[in-house]
Amino acid sequence: MINSSPFTRFRYEVLFMAFILFLVGRIGHNFFWSSFLAPMVGTATEAKPLLTVDFYIPALIFLVIWSGFLVTMFTWKLRSGLTKRVQQFAQSMAESRLLHGLFPNLESTCQSVQQDSQTLTSLLDQTESFRHNLADTASGFLGHRRENS
Repeated sequence: MINSSPFTRFRYEVLFMAFILFLVGRIGHNFFWSSFLAPMVGTATEAKPLLTVDFYIPALIFLVIWSGFLVTMFTWKLRSGLTKRVQQFAQSMAESRLLHGLFPNLESTCQSVQQDSQTLTSLLDQTESFRHNLADTASGFLGHRRENS
């Protein structure tokens, strides 16, 4: 499932690539044009020196900062979208008043067990009543003893 629109991803990729293109363009211009091709073509009288570490270290630091900022903003956007969806889902569950509960199979099994328990309790009561009637000597049922006169 995609959690962000293509426009959102495109926007962050363009913002990231803008800084990368600036760095590559600046380094490429210095290396190829300013120090090599411009003096050969004759547009410059002398070659400019190559960029030193004074350029590369701040460029790396700003690249890390820019990347961290973009990742933070992208994650914040995803998190807010996810939070919004979770709130909508919770609201819809609260409004729908679940007809079958959260676990319908488990609920039907529990109801079946309760019904079986009630049936067994009823059978136990009937058996106890029948046993009591059999044991009752005043009823004159099959097991009744005769008295000698």
